[in-house]
Amino acid sequence: MADRKLADLLDRNDTGGARTAQSFGAEMERLQRSWREQLATDARYQPYLDGPGREINSRLLDTCDRISVYLCGSLPAPFEVWAQNANGETEVITFEVVDDTTFRVHPWPLEGERLRLQCEGRRLQTTSFASEEELRETVARAPTVRLVFTLLRSSAVG
Repeated sequence: MADRKLADLLDRNDTGGARTAQSFGAEMERLQRSWREQLATDARYQPYLDGPGREINSRLLDTCDRISVYLCGSLPAPFEVWAQNANGETEVITFEVVDDTTFRVHPWPLEGERLRLQCEGRRLQTTSFASEEELRETVARAPTVRLVFTLLRSSAVG
């Protein structure tokens, strides 16, 4: 995820942000190496530390990250993410807006009819800022709120 952000910052010629992202990425790599060393002694985790198991989990985390960005960004239109299905193939999952916090998902990748997600965040009244300092001040002043989203199977009632 840090690599994706770094590429985005470089595309926008944001060298300061890119340096910060590189530093963050390096710190995350150090943490991951440390965690792998600690978990390597536990046989339950060995299939997921390297190779296909690690790759599958990395793609899953990347997909979840993209979904969280779209949900928390309060996008008014449908959005799509690429995800790996149970057969290991990549497919498009579409999220159609029902209301501000409810989305119909097709194809439905889970069991059951719905999934309720909750997290804490800061709701911003505006998305345009004159400077990075104004953005930081606005975020610092915004109260922390509970965000709740509902994902529905496309055939579910509700």
